[in-house]
Amino acid sequence: TAVAPIVSQEGMAITEPAAPTKTGFTFGGWFTDVALTNKFTFITTPPRDLTLYAKWLTDQEAVQQTINEILLGIQNGDFLNLPVSNLSSPEMIAAIDRRVLLLETKYGVNISIINGTRSGSSYTFTFQVTKSTVTSTLQNVVATFRKV
Repeated sequence: TAVAPIVSQEGMAITEPAAPTKTGFTFGGWFTDVALTNKFTFITTPPRDLTLYAKWLTDQEAVQQTINEILLGIQNGDFLNLPVSNLSSPEMIAAIDRRVLLLETKYGVNISIINGTRSGSSYTFTFQVTKSTVTSTLQNVVATFRKV
């Protein structure tokens, strides 16, 4: 799909346009170079005219990128100290499901939780990430919980 140019004065706040679509691909972001190595961040209008390049991902690449970003989120504590009203397995699973729903919405994938095991105030499980016909697995994800 076409994306309209953004016309603005230097230093003014700008908003990222809606992601374009391309049949058979997933939009992977805006970049300032043809090699797609310099990701552009929409904050303020740059001091000069700028052409941005769309990165297009196959389903396999989109799933792998999603796995990589989920791993980064896990390292940054996305599944640590999730609030629950009690430390029961159903409460823990519900808290994980809420976090997973955010990830599914953000990345446009389906995530299933399989092989979960509870140990005290932690829950270890496996993610199965699917986009179209491509599935990848992320094992031994650990979530911890705090009673609120």
